[in-house]
Amino acid sequence: MRAVLERIEYNWWNFHIRVLDESDWIRVTLPKIKEAWDRREEAAPYLVLSVLGFPIGVLVGMLTVYFR
Repeated sequence: MRAVLERIEYNWWNFHIRVLDESDWIRVTLPKIKEAWDRREEAAPYLVLSVLGFPIGVLVGMLTVYFR
């Protein structure tokens, strides 16, 4: 039984690693997501303003992140 469970786990991981390796979309998108995540503290005040209903905050936040 243990061998069967280990084989299922191996197949599951092998499938997901293969999908990550072969997907062009993931190769293009992950660096963009990482960059946005790294700059989250810089954009946070502007995003808070946008959540509160200030569309100008969104524009200023995007411009600040874009031009820095």
